[in-house]
Amino acid sequence: MKNSEEPHKTAVSAGNTAPSTPAYSSAAASGKPFPVKIVAIAAVALIVLIAIISIVSSRGSSTVSSRGSSTINLNQFVEVKASGYDGYGTATVSINWDAMEKKYGEKLRTTDQNGWKINQYISVQLDKDNQLSNKDVVTYKLKVREDEFIKNFPFKFKYSDGTYKVSGLETIKKFDAFADVKVTFTGIAPKSSRVEIEYTGTEFEQRDFSYSSSGGSRLSNGDVVTVTLKINDITKYAQENGRVPETVTKEYTVSGLKEYPASFSGFTKEYVNSIQTEAEAYVKDYFAVNYEAEVSVSDLKYEGYIAGVWKEDKYIDGFYLILSGTVSISGVDMFSPTKLYFPVGYKKTIVFPDNIPDELYELDDGEVMMHGYYPSDKNLKILTSYYYYYTPAGGYTGYKDPGECYDAVAKKLTQGWNEGKVDVESGDGFEKYAK
Repeated sequence: MKNSEEPHKTAVSAGNTAPSTPAYSSAAASGKPFPVKIVAIAAVALIVLIAIISIVSSRGSSTVSSRGSSTINLNQFVEVKASGYDGYGTATVSINWDAMEKKYGEKLRTTDQNGWKINQYISVQLDKDNQLSNKDVVTYKLKVREDEFIKNFPFKFKYSDGTYKVSGLETIKKFDAFADVKVTFTGIAPKSSRVEIEYTGTEFEQRDFSYSSSGGSRLSNGDVVTVTLKINDITKYAQENGRVPETVTKEYTVSGLKEYPASFSGFTKEYVNSIQTEAEAYVKDYFAVNYEAEVSVSDLKYEGYIAGVWKEDKYIDGFYLILSGTVSISGVDMFSPTKLYFPVGYKKTIVFPDNIPDELYELDDGEVMMHGYYPSDKNLKILTSYYYYYTPAGGYTGYKDPGECYDAVAKKLTQGWNEGKVDVESGDGFEKYAK
């Protein structure tokens, strides 16, 4: 640069002090040659001017200009290759530098002042390179560090984005990944239901399968459970195995679960008759064990029910059968036979794994204390306000006022943990006592 700058400076200096134009014309006319120094300066100035114009004109375009006159079309040397299986193919893209060097010669081996080669200023990439199918079109994009390139290499490139249509991918085999999957539903809907997935094959692991459901974590019959097979890299799996699952999800409809009913009306007539008989037997046993022989209860009658229904899950958590009966004391004239109401409680069965009972509700195990007696063979207590009568046997248990009976039972069903979460449902005639 120093040698080329000096003549330039000299030329500028000479220009400031040189004679006028006619003097040069005269010299030419006389046949004398121009001074060598002036000719050299003019040539250098012309070369610099051409290079500057070339650089300025290339900015913002797809042509990268440098000091040379050759223009290399980069797109001619871009190579895209696709391989693998249809739907799971992969693609690679590169620039064939060997072919470019063979065509354009040694100048492509030029390095800059830092020792970098041309290919360190030029790169190419695809917009998609996996899970490809035949007839897919992928786009490649060339990137050139134009400013640095222009300063260091004596030629120019032109380039643009391009596309490649995928073809030649093989057809892959497919298989049923769920052939060895068994899905079972256990428990009681909706609160105590469970999904069990068993995989007996060898292709995958048990932990590769998971599920989700339309009913969330609480399942009911008719809900749909989706079992999903997790494969981290399906393209890699296809390339390694030469086959893929025909689907990685499968839907199963929940069935076979026992269900807590959403309403007392969900109980069958046979079931209601059976628990009525059970409740009547218990009340009779209670009087026989707790009181003297002269105290008896007769004319037991089913008056209706009061149930607690969970608001969120819509199922009965527990209920009471309301029985009425006439209490009598033989030999005691001062005590007239009296009609009393007896709420007999049933609670929801607690479900343990592999221990689902035949009946979903059982006699209450002691939410309300029964006056003076705890039967050993029944988990039942009779709700009581201790309606006392003067007799040799002591007091009697039951409600004389059916409205008072209703209020006490409704309060019991909705207090404590159940507060704000349970609605009261009554029927079969006893709903008329609700306030």
